[in-house]
Amino acid sequence: MVAQITYVVDRQESHWTISYCSGGGVGMGWFPTRKEALKSALWDAARVRRLGHDVAVMVRRWDGTVRKVPARIDAEAHLY
Repeated sequence: MVAQITYVVDRQESHWTISYCSGGGVGMGWFPTRKEALKSALWDAARVRRLGHDVAVMVRRWDGTVRKVPARIDAEAHLY
């Protein structure tokens, strides 16, 4: 069975969080910057993809809409 998981990087007061959903919503971690939260979400998404699951990473914008981060984005190459 292939799980479909969505990670959402979101601002919460003075920090950034990552939530994920694969049937139920669960939050994980908090980060001082958007960059750090996004890097963590991309690293974990890559790990979960290697396990054979379908994964999407989304970033919530200031207006509440979300933008999908392309799967080809590499956490190491683009976020340092």
